[in-house]
Amino acid sequence: MSTITIIGPQFSTFVRTIELICRFKNIPYQVSMEHEGKVIEFRDTLHQQLHPFTKVPVLIDGDLILPESYAIAAYLNDISGPDIFSASVKDKAIVNAWAHIIAEYVYQDLIRHYLLEIHMPKGENGNIRIDVVNEHKPIAQKTLQKLEAQIGDQGFFIGDTFTLCDALLLPILAYVFVIPEPFSIHQNTPKLARYFDKLSAYDFVSGVLTLPQE
Repeated sequence: MSTITIIGPQFSTFVRTIELICRFKNIPYQVSMEHEGKVIEFRDTLHQQLHPFTKVPVLIDGDLILPESYAIAAYLNDISGPDIFSASVKDKAIVNAWAHIIAEYVYQDLIRHYLLEIHMPKGENGNIRIDVVNEHKPIAQKTLQKLEAQIGDQGFFIGDTFTLCDALLLPILAYVFVIPEPFSIHQNTPKLARYFDKLSAYDFVSGVLTLPQE
């Protein structure tokens, strides 16, 4: 099997999602910001050729150029290895529903509107906009509580095996669980903490969820 390329920075949660899927399914891959010997700069002409809206990740497999995480996950699922959508028709529908919820609403509430304001602040002189943080903190906390309520005792987010939901959620939680005080929001989510610790110990997860400076 040839090595596929995941275009995007390794710190991206969605790039990490595709990494986790590749590792779970034993698909050789590399993460890069180069294509055909050219360095890709965010939103440049080359990036736009790979993704019309200049997002990441983009998967390159031979002559196939495939944008969008969900489409990439579905493609990788058909290549080889265990199913990340579940064999059961009903469970597959649930996985699909929660995968979209995590990629859209959970990512928005926890990363785009909250964590990025703390780690990439847009305030004057690069300062954190405390009013923005205070506005979105309760929303982020409620979103974590919704995830906490969904987690069962099976150890995975849906059912008893690794799915696309886990691949999407783990990279998000890796960042959320290390948000420093006074901005930390995960204190009242023990099920999520146990879930994250258990799955982080798997060999195919180890090494993917590192902090950017590591």
